[in-house]
Amino acid sequence: MSDEEFDDDKNCVKVENVNNANSNNSGSNEGNEGVINCNPSQVDTDESDNEILLGDAIEGTLYSARFVLNTLLKLKSLEESLEKDRQFEDELCYLWDMTMEQEVINFLLEQGVLEIFAEYIKNSDDKRLIEILVGIIANMCSIKDTCAILLQKKDVLSTILSLFACSDVLTLIQTGRLLHTMLCKLNTEESLELYKIFPDASVIKSIYYILYNSVHDTLLETTMETLNAILRNWSNIVMLDTEIDKNKFYDCIPNVEDVIECTIEAFQTLLPQTNDEMRGDTHFTTKDTRRMTLFLSIQETLTLFVNEPVSTYSLYVDSLCDCFVTIGSTLLRPEPILPVKTFEFDAIETIAGMLKFIEYPFDSQLLDCILQIWWKLLDGIETESDEFGDCSTPEEDEEKILLLQNLRDIITETILKMDDVKMKEFLQNTTNTIEVLLRTEMSLNTDPRIAECVNKVKEQLHQIEQVGE
Repeated sequence: MSDEEFDDDKNCVKVENVNNANSNNSGSNEGNEGVINCNPSQVDTDESDNEILLGDAIEGTLYSARFVLNTLLKLKSLEESLEKDRQFEDELCYLWDMTMEQEVINFLLEQGVLEIFAEYIKNSDDKRLIEILVGIIANMCSIKDTCAILLQKKDVLSTILSLFACSDVLTLIQTGRLLHTMLCKLNTEESLELYKIFPDASVIKSIYYILYNSVHDTLLETTMETLNAILRNWSNIVMLDTEIDKNKFYDCIPNVEDVIECTIEAFQTLLPQTNDEMRGDTHFTTKDTRRMTLFLSIQETLTLFVNEPVSTYSLYVDSLCDCFVTIGSTLLRPEPILPVKTFEFDAIETIAGMLKFIEYPFDSQLLDCILQIWWKLLDGIETESDEFGDCSTPEEDEEKILLLQNLRDIITETILKMDDVKMKEFLQNTTNTIEVLLRTEMSLNTDPRIAECVNKVKEQLHQIEQVGE
């Protein structure tokens, strides 16, 4: 089994180190105010004072080792909540900021802070304190040594992961960040060790619950990132070790249907579906496309572990297709479709693969959306050729061909599987179908599946005309 780390962008969506500014409550400092007393700025000193100050610095930094040690001592003697001790809250937040430096993390590890923090996490009911401590550990997991120590100290790690069952949103976000960061650092053997802790800490059950029930955007996105990393690591394990017993996956992820259902629920909370009239006018942000990518990545990875795709997805087909319509709508915005963006190309490729996996279920809105994308792409190619001639690079030409292929497969296979009743209803309610399919016939008339599809449409249109007469 390979020991290579799962460090590519597709496996792990990068999460930057987070400091107290991301989650500070109303009583905490804004900007850098209030932290000067924690680690003083330069003052007038003589040469001997400078030597003393430099001797106090954590090696490789200008941060005060004495400040860190004093903060840890204050933590041990803490008797009231941070709400009543704003100065100490500021000091902890400054320590959180400091953990963006590897040398500071190494110094904290030497002080055994993981065990110290775990004890407070286990016994304290101060939500803000727990959030900050977990946030510090999450930052510390940016180096492999922290992850290795946590895997050795399973009681400490189990205490932290059990926080997935807590009700505090900010603590849940930091817990998700911590686990996600660990998963991006671990190799196959280490990942399997980590997954052994999941059942006792109820990690997967808690992740399902969050995705089902939360309406907090950041928490939902963080949790989806974490679930995506869990599944991606599993896919790497399976691909690197073909002899591995897949039952180990089902011990970790006991109910694949729950993954499908809760991620659809989370996606629809983050990106509610627009109606047909508004579909092309919807504005999508970079954050929206990142969330779409996460959703598609999870669904695509699940296909490795679903043995009966049609029956497994049978209860979720309508909702899944609604999600695909929302994603497909990104290509129906007013701006030109060409050149095709990487996200859009990858999204259609994944949707095409998923629909093939579940044997092309019919959904009128999704088929109409795909037909509109197909039409817009054909029109864009023709317009581009008229205005600029054949100026595309070979890579761009290949992307267009592959995108047309994926769209064509969805259209033809879905229509060929439709029964006559659904076909007639769809043709009567979709105004651009005839023009699109006739143009398809002209541009790809050598393909027998296209010809079969077009003939089926023409036959149904003829029957509709006869009834009308």
